[in-house]
Amino acid sequence: MTNVTQNPKVQCVPIKLEDPQDSEDLKRKIAGRAYEIFERRGRVPNHDIDDWLEAESEVRWELH
Repeated sequence: MTNVTQNPKVQCVPIKLEDPQDSEDLKRKIAGRAYEIFERRGRVPNHDIDDWLEAESEVRWELH
């Protein structure tokens, strides 16, 4: 296993982490939209991941 600091081709770039408050707001928006999708689907169980991913896609699209 190669250590990143020993590999000259790999550069570490600092990234700005999301504000924790923004992250929580985003999760709330996604959760709310996922629940709307769940209700629209007729409250059919076992689609929670599908509902979440669809909601996340919609909410993130609206933010851009």
